[in-house]
Amino acid sequence: MSTARSRSCSNSRNSIPRTRPQRSNLVTQVGAQRIEHAPRRAAVDILRSGGLGKVIEVHITFGNGSLAGGHYFADGTSTWPVAASSDLWLNGAQHEPCRHQMVQRQWRSWWKYGGGQITDWVVHLTDVLFYAFPELTSPVRVCTRTPSRDLSHFHADRVLSTVTYAVKSDRFANTTCNFHFYDSHMRPDRAHLGIGEGEWPSGIVTIVVCEGGTLVLAPEGPLEIWREGRKTDGMEWPGLPTYEKFSHWHAWVDKALGRDTPHLWMPFDIGIRCTEPGLLAVKAAKYPGQSLDWDRASLSFTNHTEANRTLVRREYRTGFEPVEIRR
Repeated sequence: MSTARSRSCSNSRNSIPRTRPQRSNLVTQVGAQRIEHAPRRAAVDILRSGGLGKVIEVHITFGNGSLAGGHYFADGTSTWPVAASSDLWLNGAQHEPCRHQMVQRQWRSWWKYGGGQITDWVVHLTDVLFYAFPELTSPVRVCTRTPSRDLSHFHADRVLSTVTYAVKSDRFANTTCNFHFYDSHMRPDRAHLGIGEGEWPSGIVTIVVCEGGTLVLAPEGPLEIWREGRKTDGMEWPGLPTYEKFSHWHAWVDKALGRDTPHLWMPFDIGIRCTEPGLLAVKAAKYPGQSLDWDRASLSFTNHTEANRTLVRREYRTGFEPVEIRR
């Protein structure tokens, strides 16, 4: 709320200090509220236990796609300017006219201001992996395959992307683990995954393929465990605890007020790990079919200068430069 107030007062923004000291004892949390639901926490416990064997690969479907229109997304056609001021809303981005759907909820579909369907959902769908496996630190490679289209305004749809992690862990079958992302109603083949015929529990689903079985999880459940083509209810996994109900938002407020709570999920370090693969997947659509090697430490694609210039860096408008954090 304080950030919103400072942005609405154009006369005061230049007086904001450009450096701010770090503060200890801050209570921070990324909004990934679906961890409230017992099947997600059960999935974390099952994966942590190693009961399904070594992880081979991950598949995640993201539903209808970035340009489907509706409540949260633009339809990919409304690019004409409208009579309104957008200067403060643009913040650090270079100026352009206010456009229909840009300053509503549909900003998610716009290339400069959002990440489309995949980055809108990625935190809610990858969280169980990063809670269960600290070994998954940062991707080392991304390759996005999508039909060519003009990305001047909107993100691509029909995105198929593979994000690769390097892993040194006996909990993984190989030295790399691939996350395969699908949007616009695309899905992996059930027969290929060895989970038999049938309906997916949702159009948005997380699939973890392991040597001893496959875990299939919808955003709020159900949780399915597949072994040798047969499905069982993941909530019947032996040894699972009883999962207490809680509110994701209330837990954060309680912690900020000094009340102890065991339910403060999604700290920033996990939130960054959840967000990173989604951003890489959708932005790499600018270079379809090209393998981009990523290095988080330097925040760069080590094999693609042009991708660094167009995807990683941006020129900020005067008065809206990022705040430097003192260390």
